[in-house]
Amino acid sequence: MENVTVAEENTKYDSRNTCNALIETATNKLIKGGKNTVIPNSVTSIESGAFYRCTSLTSIHIPSSITSIGGSEFAECSNLISVSIDCSTIGEWFSRNTAIQEVTLGSTVTEIGKKAFYNCEGLVSITIPNSVTTIGDDAFYGCEELEEINIPEGVTSIGNSSFSGCDALTTITIPSSVISIGYNVFPSHLTKVTSKMMTPPSIPYGYYLGSVSKTILYVPDGCKDVYVSTNGWNNFKEIIEMNYDEVNMSIAKMRTYSSNYDLDFTDVTGLKAYIVSG
Repeated sequence: MENVTVAEENTKYDSRNTCNALIETATNKLIKGGKNTVIPNSVTSIESGAFYRCTSLTSIHIPSSITSIGGSEFAECSNLISVSIDCSTIGEWFSRNTAIQEVTLGSTVTEIGKKAFYNCEGLVSITIPNSVTTIGDDAFYGCEELEEINIPEGVTSIGNSSFSGCDALTTITIPSSVISIGYNVFPSHLTKVTSKMMTPPSIPYGYYLGSVSKTILYVPDGCKDVYVSTNGWNNFKEIIEMNYDEVNMSIAKMRTYSSNYDLDFTDVTGLKAYIVSG
C-alpha cells in the first residue's frame, strides 16, 4: 500500500498532513500505515499490526509525540533499512528485524528499553545520544554486525545481556556515570573493555559479565585492587590501570606532549593523527 486518503467529511478517521496513514481522530492513534507513511508529530500511539509485514517500507521516523507502540511492530518489515527515533523510551518495536542497518536516535531519547534492537543482525551503526540514561536487558543482543558502540556519560544503568552476541564488537568503554550493570553484558569477541568507574558495580554471586577470559580491562589509575577483589570483574584476562595526564596550553598557544608510558600499537588499525588549531 503506497497511499492513504480519508475523505474530509469523515468524523472518525483522518490522514492529516497527507501522511499516507489511517489515523483515529479522537485518540490520535495511527491505525494503518504503508510504504510512504510519514508519522505526524500529532500522533501519540501506533496500533499493533499497523505496519505488519509492510515489506515495501524502507525507512521510518518515530516522532517525539509517540508514547506507545503495540508489540514488535516492525519485526517483519523485511526491507526496513533506516530508522530514526525521537520519542523518549524505545520499546521492542524493532526487535528481530534483520534488515535494519542504521539507527539514529534524537536528543529526546532517554531510555533504550528491553530488547529494543534484539537480534537486529544487520545493524552496523548507531549513535547513542547523551540524553540516554538507561540501556535495558538484551537491548542489543545478537546485533552481529555492530562494530562499534559508544556509551555516553549520563548512562547510569546497563541491563543484562545488553551486548551479548555482538560478534563484531571488539571494544567497549563504560562511562563513570554507570552505577548498575547486569550480568552477561559483554560478547565473547571483545579484546578491550575500558571502565571509567572508580568503583565497579557489584555483580551478584554466581553471575558473570560475559566471556571475558581473553579480554583486557582498563581501569582508572589506583583502582586495580578494587576491581580484582570484585566478583565478576576479576574474570578478565588482565586488569591494567590507566593514567590520565593533564596538558595545559602555554601562553604562546603552543604545547608539546610526550606520554610517560609505553604506547602499544600492536594490531592497531585505522590510527589517525590530528592537528588542533583555532
